[in-house]
Amino acid sequence: MALAAGELTMVAKTHTQERTAPAEEHWIEGSAWYQRDYFEDRVGHELYRSQRYKIETTLILVRIPAISRRAARSLYTFVSTQLRTIDTAGLLGTGDYVVCLPHTPREGGEVVAARIRTFLDEYTPQVGVASFGEDGKEFATLLASAESRIS
Repeated sequence: MALAAGELTMVAKTHTQERTAPAEEHWIEGSAWYQRDYFEDRVGHELYRSQRYKIETTLILVRIPAISRRAARSLYTFVSTQLRTIDTAGLLGTGDYVVCLPHTPREGGEVVAARIRTFLDEYTPQVGVASFGEDGKEFATLLASAESRIS
């Protein structure tokens, strides 16, 4: 997955999360998404914790080929209503989303991936799952592994 330099990646802010809000410059005006640097920072912290405390963490890559506002809203609805407050979801680029699931083994990630496929069925999403440790220990490596497993 090749992304242009400076391309925005955003993190969904769920309705149920009670997190300290990032600095205002991390927000994209008029949206419920954060900029790429904030998302990568959040996932980086989760991966560090995974390594230090031997916590299972899974990444799910969701690709929606014909992305539309309606499809993006549907995914946002899923993220805000179906995921835990510790889970982080971000937009990598047009139609490419990633979900970070701390304290979740691959099997649990596969269950969430199946729920995403079902929830977004009308948009024919392609979903791939990668697990910390098994598939890599860095964000880029895990993302490449998830992309190689897209189905």
